[in-house]
Amino acid sequence: MRIAFLCGSQEAGRDGVGDYTNGFAEELRQQGHEVIVIGLRDKFVSEVTSTERHVAGGSIQVLRLPSALPWPECIELARQQLDRFDPEWVSLQFVCYTFHPKGLVHGLAGKLAPLLRGRKLHVMFHEIWLCKELGWGWKQCAVGAVQRILIQRFIRLVKPAVMHTSNATYAALLNRSEIPVTELGLFGAIPIPSESSTAWIESQLQTAFGGDYRREAVWLFGFFGALHPQWPPEPLLTHLHRSAQAAGKKPVLLSIGRTGSAGADLWNRIAQDYANRFAFVRLGEQPTEYVSEYLSFLDCGIATTPRSIIGKSSTVISMLEHGLPVIVNRDDAPAGAPLMSKPDPLLIPCDADLETRLQAGPERGSRGSRRQQAVRDFAFALERAPASV
Repeated sequence: MRIAFLCGSQEAGRDGVGDYTNGFAEELRQQGHEVIVIGLRDKFVSEVTSTERHVAGGSIQVLRLPSALPWPECIELARQQLDRFDPEWVSLQFVCYTFHPKGLVHGLAGKLAPLLRGRKLHVMFHEIWLCKELGWGWKQCAVGAVQRILIQRFIRLVKPAVMHTSNATYAALLNRSEIPVTELGLFGAIPIPSESSTAWIESQLQTAFGGDYRREAVWLFGFFGALHPQWPPEPLLTHLHRSAQAAGKKPVLLSIGRTGSAGADLWNRIAQDYANRFAFVRLGEQPTEYVSEYLSFLDCGIATTPRSIIGKSSTVISMLEHGLPVIVNRDDAPAGAPLMSKPDPLLIPCDADLETRLQAGPERGSRGSRRQQAVRDFAFALERAPASV
């Protein structure tokens, strides 16, 4: 198949949907499909950029259009690229805030019409509207109600042949709103080497602890990526501290990747509040090979995403792909909100049994990327779609 991906930004490591799109396109190319990627509203470039990215199995043309570019010019340049490539499918990686600062996609169907005309459309919903089922307050839900109406109108006008989303909660909310989608699992952005080293992470811990560091004397609990300010430290940190005391271990909280400004504030606050109970090691942004080493070395990961939408977190997926047990302590979706359809055995709830499970030693899972299977599922769905546009 010939598939063109439309997304927002394409800056590697700076945009989660962009990273996902690039990984998806690369895997499709390796599986024998022809692919191009267009960043329609790229926040990280100031001028139009066209490059050819060489991957296993061939190359991928990438067009990046600055977010400051007027819409007519943006659409015309994208149309020219699509006409040259002549795809069978256009895959829109949908985030409503890509197209409007408040996520209001009024008129989006008309803007995109020159790109979609005569082509079959796939939509992947990475985000949907703000609503009470996702834990938002009434002010945000008022905006969300408008977002939902505009998204429904957009879908009616563009008539996608196939639609996906990343988790059961989004799928339930979309289907309830007469937007028929199915789940398509995400994959992580951190490659998994055949053999994992420990040299770098050991050196970081030696530096942090000095001569007091011994791997067998510590329990390592780690965050990866953004620390959401809504994440509650309690009762999780009390459980972790008590479990470590019972096991005769020193509990260590670690963080790797970009936490975000609000996340940095949260990290500093808990580092101050829990300084007498935990050691804290903040590693910052690191190359993917070091992130992989870190995920392979931890005892447990900690998710800051709510359980109900854990499937949309590529950082949690990366932890799971590395076989890492992950503690999920946010169950802040309102009662009655849809939950995961296929709970992962590596996801550990923060409940009354947590301390017992920790002291027994959570088992690691098998290591392996979910990318190949996700791309096969995607291609299968497109191949089964009706032939007409």
